[in-house]
Amino acid sequence: EGKYIFKKALEPMLPHDVLYRPKMGFAVPLARWLRGPLREATRKALQHGALAQTGWFNPATIARLLDQHERGALDHAQPLWALLMFDAFLR
Repeated sequence: EGKYIFKKALEPMLPHDVLYRPKMGFAVPLARWLRGPLREATRKALQHGALAQTGWFNPATIARLLDQHERGALDHAQPLWALLMFDAFLR
């Protein structure tokens, strides 16, 4: 049992099911960020950044992914994030 001493110390204050529940992940609102506060930076990086300069990716395909994601037609958060991180790596 992980954190045994910590959990034993908190047993009088917290319910058993809270202390001994399975680990829970933390979901990042990536799709919303790419449509909101990261929208312009993502578009700029993917269409005009280091990634675009390589010529390895079809610009029309990237534009389509961005447009569909921004409109909410499809959720392309994962591939867009991967491309954005690849652009950052290239820089």
